[in-house]
Order: sequence, then structure tokens, then C-alpha cells
Amino acid sequence: MRIKTSLIALLCTVAICFGISGLASLTTETAYAESWTPTVEGGVLDERVPFGHNGGTNGNAKVFGSKLIPVSEDGVNRGWYELQLAGGWGSRYTFDYQIDVRNADIVLDLTNMNNDGYIGLILGAGKGNYFNAEYGGFGIKICAHNNQFGIVISNVIHQASIETIMPAPQGFPWDSGNTGYVVTAAERILNLSFFQSGADEIAITVNGNTYVVPVEEFTKILGNDLSKIYLMAGAFGDAKEIVRMKLKDANSEAYEKKLPEYVASVTAYETAANADLTKAENILAAESAGRNVAIEGMRNYDLAYYGERLTATSNKVAEARKALSKANLLTVFASDVQSLKTMISSVTDNAGIASAESMAKDIDEKDVAVIENGLTDDLKAKFNQIKTEYENALTLLEQTRKNVVLSYVSVYEQKIKTASSAADVYALVECREAINENLKKLSSSDKSEIGLKLVEYADKLEKITALEGWTKSNGSVVYTDGNTFELFGQTAYNDLTEERNGSTLTYSQTVKANKFSIDLNITNQSMALFENWIGISITRTADNFYYATDATNEDMTAKLQSNPGIAITLEKRAGNKLYVELFMIKTTHTSIYSASRGQMLINFNDGDPLNITIDAEDDVNATYAKVYFNGELFSGTQIKNSEIKGALKGFEGYLSFSFANPGSSIKVNKINGAKAVTPAKANDGSATDDPSSGSSSNSGQSSEKPDDSSSGKKGCGSNVSADGIALLSVCAAFSVAVVLKKRRING
Repeated sequence: MRIKTSLIALLCTVAICFGISGLASLTTETAYAESWTPTVEGGVLDERVPFGHNGGTNGNAKVFGSKLIPVSEDGVNRGWYELQLAGGWGSRYTFDYQIDVRNADIVLDLTNMNNDGYIGLILGAGKGNYFNAEYGGFGIKICAHNNQFGIVISNVIHQASIETIMPAPQGFPWDSGNTGYVVTAAERILNLSFFQSGADEIAITVNGNTYVVPVEEFTKILGNDLSKIYLMAGAFGDAKEIVRMKLKDANSEAYEKKLPEYVASVTAYETAANADLTKAENILAAESAGRNVAIEGMRNYDLAYYGERLTATSNKVAEARKALSKANLLTVFASDVQSLKTMISSVTDNAGIASAESMAKDIDEKDVAVIENGLTDDLKAKFNQIKTEYENALTLLEQTRKNVVLSYVSVYEQKIKTASSAADVYALVECREAINENLKKLSSSDKSEIGLKLVEYADKLEKITALEGWTKSNGSVVYTDGNTFELFGQTAYNDLTEERNGSTLTYSQTVKANKFSIDLNITNQSMALFENWIGISITRTADNFYYATDATNEDMTAKLQSNPGIAITLEKRAGNKLYVELFMIKTTHTSIYSASRGQMLINFNDGDPLNITIDAEDDVNATYAKVYFNGELFSGTQIKNSEIKGALKGFEGYLSFSFANPGSSIKVNKINGAKAVTPAKANDGSATDDPSSGSSSNSGQSSEKPDDSSSGKKGCGSNVSADGIALLSVCAAFSVAVVLKKRRING
């Protein structure tokens, strides 16, 4: 028996994520047990329970684990969880699903919270966002003092609250000038709620104390959609706090209404498995129920519970199958073959092929291999008859495989005719990988036939993706019209290996770092708030800079120090802002944070052009370089000319682009006033003298051929995985035409 294939992927997330839910009305209440004792000490977890953070290891603080209160089958005490919060800079947990902050209730049981301790609840537009204006944290800081709790509501930084809040009573131990109000909670229970009481305001209430906050205070940091906000919890200072918490919001309520549907398929499977499994028909019914288990969308904390039940049921049915008599096994074999034929008849994509292959593998292992030996003559004849039907089904599967490949080829042919952007080329990459997934399994003649269909498009694809003089990593996808180019980030940023496995692009000739301008657009608007950055760097060697976050990691530090220079990161923010950070990386820096020269926010709508200009003299003794973003002078710490020259060993360096995470793209229109595809080395002074304009002229030269290899992970809308076999290799193996005229299929 095989539980639905997607279940495996879902259960894999159980080991790394966690969450909370709510059912009960959240009036004042104690946690699920009176005078509860913490069940987690020192970050040691029950292995059954998911870990408690997604991101949130910002800086040097170690984030320890958390533990959920077990979810019982009948729903009693459902929703409570226990969280151990490790103090230290940046420590926090991020729940792996979003809440609706317009109508949410939270109960906090602080029975075991330290006196004079501090915890924070942070709302963020992205997972792991920190609590300040740049990273988008709107938060509530809770300060404990005996049975009194000071409440600070802030959307700026730890040490400041919204300006209009009333000052706190004298004598309460606020830290660093915080203001807020105090509530008394004799049972150390806080009932906190968010409620959008009108179009322009949200009421925050703690134990009956209400403070009205303008909606603008939320949206200017969290974005306009307040129904999709991440919740974080953390501890301030060096203390370790253990609390229990329960949450109810519109999203959780919607999930709870959907949950019975998920549970019904699990229960149906368990019920079927409780029948008399010595009978073949009951085995078949149980295995059919297992295939019909539908838990896609179930939250991870429920998967931690129901996943155990599913595994136990699956093991029970598997053991019962092994105990069947040969005659009964033949009945099961015949039914399995019929199920396989039915499945194959409905296959239309790679996912369907994979499911049919998995079922065929099960039949090989659980039917054919088990039944074939030791049969009586009459049973052997029946076995051979069923096996012939099975082999016919496998032949049908191979025919279907070819049809699926041809359907992807048809999509590919249409996409190549209309490709006009990096996103279009990425769609071709996905489609190519979808083709490769099953093309390699076809016969030699079929591979040759299909390869010839594709090779005629190789010239066009090469033309729109080739960038002379640029070195492209496997994770980058390029589209060019001969003047400008778009770069799409397909994979995450470089790791510590020597391979360029991130999304990067580097020019092989140097440009002048002190006379530099670039005009670009952020073209892919799926760049999520706070969850990605685009990097532009001019560094000593022909490689991108390394974003090293841990000063105690010697490998990270060495990687950072190996390629000093100027780096700029760009991130989208709520309220139509672009967050820019400037770095001057030196060989002495131990982390990217120590190289930062500051940050600034500029007004920026999706699709707006962005000009970045660096202007300084060719004189090491001159004072500072001026950096402009859309004509606005950078407000952070300026970079000395001597620092540029020292880092680059001159004023020239290698230009690179990189992406922190996949899913974003930029269109580069001009570099130093010239064609983006052949950057001018420096501004020759023929353009305007206003450095904020970013315009210049000159053209550069290049002879190096780029590495245009690429490895997509998806395919034409299907979830498939690449196997590293390039389509070119498949085509070249079966087409003399490819040998006569070299053509490349590029990502």
C-alpha cells in the first residue's frame, strides 16, 4: 500500500516547522493544566514535535528549540503550545503560517516567566523580520514585574513606542526610556487582542486596557494586506523565558473549519485498516483508502500528530499484506494491475508519470517478487496471466511517457516563439527540465526524434541569452535584446563551496568603481517584502561578494575577506519604499555587518527606474566618494577614496549581480551610460557633470564566452526535479546535425 506521494513531502516539513491554532473562545483562562511545569529545558526537544523557528538566527545569538503541547485526538486543549525563548540579540521564533492581524486574539500564560523579564511579540511582513523600521516589525513588548506587566506597543525600535501613547506610571522598571501602560494580572494571564474597529484604526486591548492605533502605523511597515502577517516571539536581554500561548484569528478559524475534511480521510484510512485484513478485499479497501488520504494544506503541528497515525496505519496494512495466502495475494495482484491501468489512462504530466512509476514499483516489490515462487500449477497459470496484463500496462506506461514528453515539447515550442523577458526564458528552463525528466527514459529512436524537434530552436535561444564577456552561474537566467539584459535569480545565494551555485552574473572586464553609474528596473514584482535582496558589487576579483553573517565562522570570514570592495543591497519595503544598504568590504572585516556603512529608504514604486551613481576623484588623497540613489545622496557613513583604492588595489574592480533568494529579476538598461551588455569602463566626462544623473558614455570590450548552463527545478507548471542531464547532451547524442553546426540550448 502506498500513501499519496505528496504526503511524504508534507511530512518532511514536520522536522523543521511548527505552529499554533485556536478553537476555544479566548476569554481569560489558564493554560491547559493548573500550575503547569515547563516540559522543555536547555533546548532539548521531543523528537515528535516540530522545531520552532524559520529564519531568526539573525546575528550571533543561538535560537533554541520550542515544544508544542501535544494535540489530543478529541481536540481537548487544542491550540496551546509551549515556547522556550532564549535571550540575546536577535533571538526569536517565526511561525510558519500567516495570521490576520485585523481580528486576532492571543492568550499568554506567563506563570513561569521570570520577574523583571522581557518578551516580545513581533508582527512582520516576512519570516524572521527583526523588530525595527527597516525590517518591518510592529511589536508588543511585555515587561514582567511580579504580577504586573508593562506593555509597550511599538513599530520603530525596542527603545521607542508610538509617540502618542500615554507615559507609564512612575516606578515601573522600564528599560531605555520605554513608555507604555501597566496591567495587573493576578493569575499571570494576559488576554491580548487586535481588532480593526474602523477603516482607519486598530484597537489593541490587553486585559481590558485598550489602545487605538492608526491603521497607517501597521501598513506603512507591514504592507497593505494585514491578513497575511507573520508572528514572531522572542526574549530580550539574556534571560530564558518559558511561556504558553494560544491564538485565534480569522486564518486559524478558517483552517479549523477545513481541518475535519483532512481528518476524515485519515480516519477513513484507519477505519478501513481496522477491518479483517486476512481477507484480500479488505486489504484492497484499506490500500485504496490510503491512496485517497488528502492532507495537503494541513498545518505542520497537525502533521506532527496525524503523520504518526498515518505511519502506524500504513505499517499495519503492510504487515497484513505479507500474511495473506498466495491465492489471496493473486487477487490483490490483479486488482493492483487494474488500478495501475486506470491511473495510466489519466496521466497528463510528469507528476502523473511519477505516480504510475511508483505504483509499478510497489507491484514489483509487493506482488511479483512475493508471489512468483512456490506456486502450484493452477495458481502459477493465473499468476502468469495477471503478469502478462501487468507487462501490457508497463508498455502502455511507456507510450504515455512519450506523449507526456511531446506535450511539454509543444509548450516549449510555443514559448520560444514569444520569449521576450528573463521570466520567459526561465519558463523555458522549467519546460526544458520537464522534457528532460522523462526524455532520458525513452528509447534511443524516440530521443533522437524529439531532440531534432528541439534543436531547431537552439539558435534563437542562444541569441536571446548570450552575453559576451559575462560569466553566469548555474542559478542565473538571462534574456538580452543586444543592448539591455534581464537577470532572473533561479536559486539561492552562494554557499561556502567553491562552486558558483547561487544566482550571480559577473563581467570579465573591470569597471571604475569611483566613476560608476547603472540604470536598472526591478522587473519581477514577485520579489517579496523583506524576504529577498538584490546585490550589486564592484570587487577585487571576478566573483560576487559573500554575505557572511557569522563572525565566529572562520570559513565565512575568509570568504568575505577574499573579495573586498563595494557592495549594495536592495530590498522592497512596505509603503512604496526601497531599502538600500551600502557596504565597504575590507580584508579586515569578519562579517558583512561590520562592513555596513548604513541604510536608507527611498520612495520607490514597482516598476520605477533606479539609478545608482558612485562618484569620486582618481586621487587617493581626495576625501569621500558620493553615492546617489535616484539622485538622493546616501545618508550613511561615506566611503573614503583611500578605502576604495585599498580594497580594490586601485579604483577598478569587477562588477557582479546576485540575489539572496530565487524569484526576483532586474533589467539592466545602461552601465556607465553605455550598453548594458558591454559596460563602459568609466565616465569619460562627456555626459552631464551632475553625478546624480548617473549618465556617461564610452563602450567596453570583451572576448570571454559566458557560462550559460542552467538547471531548473520545476517544469511547465509541474513539480519535477532536475537530474543534471542537459538537453543539449540528449540532442547531440542523436543528431548529426548538431555536430555539423554547434548549437547550444541555454537557460
